[in-house]
Amino acid sequence: MQTFYNDICRLMSLAYPGKTGSFSDVVARDAFLDGLNDPQLKINILEREPEPNTIEEALRIACRLEALRRNADDDHFKELKTKEKNVRAAAVSGQSETDKLQCHIKELENSPTDHKKKLQDVTSLAQELQQCVTVAEETVCCGSEQSTQQTVENSQYTNHDGDNSYGRG
Repeated sequence: MQTFYNDICRLMSLAYPGKTGSFSDVVARDAFLDGLNDPQLKINILEREPEPNTIEEALRIACRLEALRRNADDDHFKELKTKEKNVRAAAVSGQSETDKLQCHIKELENSPTDHKKKLQDVTSLAQELQQCVTVAEETVCCGSEQSTQQTVENSQYTNHDGDNSYGRG
């Protein structure tokens, strides 16, 4: 946060060289607060009485609030860590390793029968598909023979000029 403050001050001195007034102080303060990327922290700083007028005041308040937040987070973390240990202890005593292993063994015993059934299903499906392919091939084959025979019969009733007649040409 201190580095960010230094960067804002350096940029302000480059943007507004010479004497600075209350306007540049407010611009610097607002740039600092916007750059924190923490809307809640920004609101907490601006809600303070008296409201900070300079970037230095905003930095002082931000550092204080951040330290308070870290302290609260550390306390909360310690509390959660203690609860987590208690929960882990209760969970371990709830189900023994033997029960877990027996459950896993049952799953492994059922696994081959499940795979065998799936294999049978796939095999029967493959046989059905093979029958469908055979029927389709026979239909195509017979259909082309009938088509050829029909063409020969039709050509017998056509004369040389291409006119259809019912007598021989």
